[in-house]
Amino acid sequence: QNVNMRVMQSIAYIDLGDIENASKSLREADQWNNSYRNEYWWPAYRYTYEKLIEVARARILTMQGKYAEAEAAMRKSVDAAIADIATIPMKSVKDEKFVYEHSVNTRLADLAGVLAMQGRLNEAEFTARRALNDTVSRFGGYSFQTAYILTALIQILQQQGRYAEAVSLAKT
Repeated sequence: QNVNMRVMQSIAYIDLGDIENASKSLREADQWNNSYRNEYWWPAYRYTYEKLIEVARARILTMQGKYAEAEAAMRKSVDAAIADIATIPMKSVKDEKFVYEHSVNTRLADLAGVLAMQGRLNEAEFTARRALNDTVSRFGGYSFQTAYILTALIQILQQQGRYAEAVSLAKT
């Protein structure tokens, strides 16, 4: 829980624009994470913690304008989210598989945003559409999961100057 708490603190500081304290909380999350590696339960939670830590790292790097490094961190988070699905049977509290599947698509939408910040709009659109298609197929078109992913795609379309398409998607 200490990793979760430190990551949540880090994200709160990011939202406040306080990179110094966000970075400090992230370092603490990394320290807690490293201290858990010899625990018997580590295999069940390593990817859960990794995806959270890398999301916070990517957000800090984005705020610092280090988009290539933010992209690398977000890709690690996507990979960890995918790997985390396989750990569900090992966990003492068995979450529904859809929670983990949505986590993958959320990370892909966040990655799309980082790609867009680098001006890689076509790749960003492809990544967001990939996440959206999977989300719609799993959760339907009228779910909160779909709304999150759709927002990312709409922002990318706006950056491409495709306003009519963005407005049309927003109305769906």
